[in-house]
Amino acid sequence: MGSVTNVAMIHITLPDGTVNEYAAGITCGEVIIDALGKKHGCLAAKVDGQEHDLSTSLNVDCSVEGILAHSDEGMH
Repeated sequence: MGSVTNVAMIHITLPDGTVNEYAAGITCGEVIIDALGKKHGCLAAKVDGQEHDLSTSLNVDCSVEGILAHSDEGMH
């Protein structure tokens, strides 16, 4: 018989208060694409208020917010 792999799930809170469940290891970019679509215009993300690039893996419950290129944060 095949083995069953348990995948750890995490809860990501979006800026509008929505909480989505994802498999641990998802990247900030994948969360933003899921929430905003492929043409999101984000160049980085805030994870629990700290800036990270979009390739950062998420392994625990947290909040994620995209940083838009034309925002004050995105321009610095």
